[in-house]
Amino acid sequence: MPKSLITLYGFLFCYALWGQTTPSQLAYQAVVRDSQGAVLSNQEISIEFAIRSIEPNGPIVFEEVHPLINTSIHGVFTAQIGAGIPTGNGSYITLEEIPWHQGPYFTEVRAVLPGQGAPVVLGVTQLLAVPYALHSQTADQALNESDNSPSNETLTNISFDGVNLVFEEGSSSFAYDATALFDVLGNDNSSDNELIEGIFALDQTTLQINEGGQTNTGNVSAISYATWNESDTAVFNTSQKVGVGIDAPNSTLHVAGSQSVAYRIVEGDADTPGPTVGQLENNDYVVICDITEEDVTLTLPNAAVCEGRTYRIRKYSVSPSSYDVNLVPVSGQLIDGSNNLTMGWPLAEYLTILSTGSAWITIEHSKE
Repeated sequence: MPKSLITLYGFLFCYALWGQTTPSQLAYQAVVRDSQGAVLSNQEISIEFAIRSIEPNGPIVFEEVHPLINTSIHGVFTAQIGAGIPTGNGSYITLEEIPWHQGPYFTEVRAVLPGQGAPVVLGVTQLLAVPYALHSQTADQALNESDNSPSNETLTNISFDGVNLVFEEGSSSFAYDATALFDVLGNDNSSDNELIEGIFALDQTTLQINEGGQTNTGNVSAISYATWNESDTAVFNTSQKVGVGIDAPNSTLHVAGSQSVAYRIVEGDADTPGPTVGQLENNDYVVICDITEEDVTLTLPNAAVCEGRTYRIRKYSVSPSSYDVNLVPVSGQLIDGSNNLTMGWPLAEYLTILSTGSAWITIEHSKE
C-alpha cells in the first residue's frame, strides 16, 4: 500500500477557551490522505501526541497515545489531546501540570497508518496563542473582559468537517464554508502547504489562517456577532435595532415583556435642621421624595455630561404637607430658565425633566 499522509488541516484549540475553569484537553482534528491525495475513509488508525518544549526537537514534556481511532467518510479524525493514555515519556502526566508560561511549546503528531507497523512523524507545529488559554488560571485578568463574566464568551469547540469550520458557542452552532481560505485539498500531493499554524480573529468579522507559511483571510460576518462594539467604557451598537424578547424589533429598543427601572427613595429628616439634600446620580431614574417630615432638595448633575438623560421625580407624603421638593442645577445652569424649580403642591406631584446638554427642562409635570 502506498505510504499514507495526514493532510494537516489540523486544529489545536482549547476545549473551553474562556470557560470558568481551566481546560484539561485540547481538541485536535485532521484529514488523513494517502500519497495520491485521496482521503482514507473509514479507516482505523492510532495517534500519538508529544508536546516538546523550547524547539521542535526539544525535550518531551508530555506524551500520550490514542489507539484505534476511526476516520470519517471524509477521512477526518478527531482526538482530544489530554484524553489519551500517558506513555510516561515526559516530564508531566497531564496538560494542567505543564508550565505554559514557560513556552514556547511544540506539538509532534505521530500515527500508525494502515499497512505500517511503526509510528510515523506527521508533523511538528508550534502551539500559538489559542492553547495558552491553559495558562488563564494564573492570569491576573482576561483582556477585553470588561463585564467580569466569561460565560458569554465561551467557545466550547471548533472543528473541521472537510469543508466547513464549525464553531460551537454555548448551545449554538455555526458553520462557515472554509474552502476559499485553503489551497485545493490534496491536489499537489503535498501535506506541507496544508499545515495549519494558527487561526486568529483579526477583528469581529475577519478570520486569519496561517497555513504552510502563507496567510489567508476570510470574512466570517455571517457567523459572528459583529453588530456590537466595545470601548473601555461602553458596549455599543450604532447600526441595528435591539430586541429583547422579540426577534424583529420595530424600534431602536424594543422590549417585549416586563421592564424594571432603577428607583430610590429620599426621605426628609425632621431630626436634621434644614432640608434633606440628595444628589441625583448616574444610575438614578425614578426618585421618590418623601416630604412627610421635612423639605427635600435634589441637586442635579452637570447637564453637559448627560445630554438626553431623563429623571422622573415624585413628591410624596402620607397626608397633605407644606414641605417642598427643590431641584437645583449646578452653578451656571438653569432649569426651565430659573436657578431652581420647586414642587410645592400639598398633595402628590409628578415631574419628568430632561438634560439638553446645557440646561434642564421639564417635559412632564402633573399634580393630584
